Amino acid sequence: MSKPEYQSIPEMMKSVLTASQPVEYHYHFQGKWNHYSAVEFLEQWQNLSWALHDLGLEVKQTVAIMAPSSPFWILCDLATQTCRGWTVPFFLNLSLENFEFQCRDAEVKIIFIDDPNNFNNDQKKLLQKVETVICFHNHQDLPKALSLNDLLHKGDELKKADDSNWFDNEISKLQRDDIATIVYASGSTGFPKGSEISHGNLLFQFESAQTIFQVDSEKDVVLSVLPVAHIFERMAVYYFSSQRLPIWFGSEPKLIGSYLKEVKPTSVTMVPRILERLYEALTSSAQSARGIKKFILMGAIRYARSGDPLNKSWRWYVWNALVYRKMREALGGRINLIVSGSSALNAVVHRFLLNIGLPVYEGYGLTESSPTLAAEYKDHINIGSVGPAFPGVKMRIGKDDEIEVLSPGNMRGYHNNPEATKEAFCDDGWLKTGDTGYIDENGYLFITGRLKELFKTSTGKYISPVPIENEVMRDPFIETAVVIADNKKFTSALIFLNHVQCAAFLRKTEANYDPKVATQSKRIKHRIDRRIKRVNSKLNEWEQIKKWVILPDTMTPESGLLTPTLKIRRHKIDIEYSDAIENIYGKDIDAEV
Repeated sequence: MSKPEYQSIPEMMKSVLTASQPVEYHYHFQGKWNHYSAVEFLEQWQNLSWALHDLGLEVKQTVAIMAPSSPFWILCDLATQTCRGWTVPFFLNLSLENFEFQCRDAEVKIIFIDDPNNFNNDQKKLLQKVETVICFHNHQDLPKALSLNDLLHKGDELKKADDSNWFDNEISKLQRDDIATIVYASGSTGFPKGSEISHGNLLFQFESAQTIFQVDSEKDVVLSVLPVAHIFERMAVYYFSSQRLPIWFGSEPKLIGSYLKEVKPTSVTMVPRILERLYEALTSSAQSARGIKKFILMGAIRYARSGDPLNKSWRWYVWNALVYRKMREALGGRINLIVSGSSALNAVVHRFLLNIGLPVYEGYGLTESSPTLAAEYKDHINIGSVGPAFPGVKMRIGKDDEIEVLSPGNMRGYHNNPEATKEAFCDDGWLKTGDTGYIDENGYLFITGRLKELFKTSTGKYISPVPIENEVMRDPFIETAVVIADNKKFTSALIFLNHVQCAAFLRKTEANYDPKVATQSKRIKHRIDRRIKRVNSKLNEWEQIKKWVILPDTMTPESGLLTPTLKIRRHKIDIEYSDAIENIYGKDIDAEV
């Protein structure tokens, strides 16, 4: 029997919260897990909707949420949508410049935040420019701010004093074509653009996901560690909610090791950086092991890195009994579904995780497509690809090898930006992704680069940096590689080390490891040199990295060098490391690095 076709996210959520086996939420706060029942959630959702209505929230007005991932984030989202307002997610690491722009561009009337004490003085000044600020905690520490708890009590009083069934009536007015949210995606240059995503866009994602990702509401448990401000995680949370799976929200991705052991989830959504951290944690101990233990660990790791996960040899069964089973147990022991999105997953890491028995499915999408366009799933894995087209999505390769898509998930357009909207679509309505790639004979999509991230050297040659960077970063010692070539006479690279792997390699503890010393290590340099030479052997002469330099820093969104979704801000790199770049090109090209 097919599932009912809902008209809106609130209609779908109301259904799963009132089912005989409703969705249940848990959240990590102040060092412990807290339960949030379906009955409590539904009641508070009704109360907050009433309170926002009383505050004067009108149809098509915008409400921002700038808070850690938790059921309360979802609560605020649903209450806003119930009032037929538009939710605008804000990342916690949003720059002051982008915060101010997004508030102005979306005309934000109300903003939900967690705790004003988590904001610095400059941020607080910007917060107070918003008409209404609602705090989950410590509202008294921000002048004129309101308390979420006070609003919930107020809403309860309003609900009890009214017998018009207002809440249900408002939900019934919502239609699939109505805008649910405006999601700003930070590009590598300029201000972000806000994608207008409808209820129908998001509902399409859930309806398609359930045809390829089979879950069991009786057995499966979900761990959510990514920011719900990201359209990928928000879609995942609503999808798992629609399947009535219990969801445990962990707001600190760095604590994922502890969360996995405590929650023992079966399903997790992750980004490559977190998967790479798990890979590091599972492999770093081999460096310091001794004797037969080191022999066994290194043998198992070598096999996991290179073996064919789809055709297990007898060796796999040996390594599984000795090593892989223990690795899975260290991650909770029950994982049967990991979906990776946001950026490309290192092929070595992907193969390793598959070989130790973790089913990692890589996906591809855009904020503008809300988000999924292609995804691997059971029996449909091809390492290096991002899987076949998502059910209901059509893909084609257009001019200059650009991937173009026709999907029910495609956005309505960019908010307040008709020119950019026109540029984003082909004349026949297909969305231009801005990514280049190809589709193989089996329908698997392979991403080869970004159309706009195409460098032209001073000699007139064109270079796509992303594929080169991805190849370099296949070495686990390299956290980030940034190719430099635009308007330059040859290609070079800035190398940022993975300090966890390097510390283990150099047999240093966290206390006595110095990143600056590591950049000068002959052993580290030799390893990087071997990797660069291996990559160069596959490239055209003009694409080959002639010079490279290791830098001691770690790139983060907080530094401004990465976007909130961990993409490289190339113009910021050019400014921040102008001296290093000048040193590369200021010397004789034939000099050895």
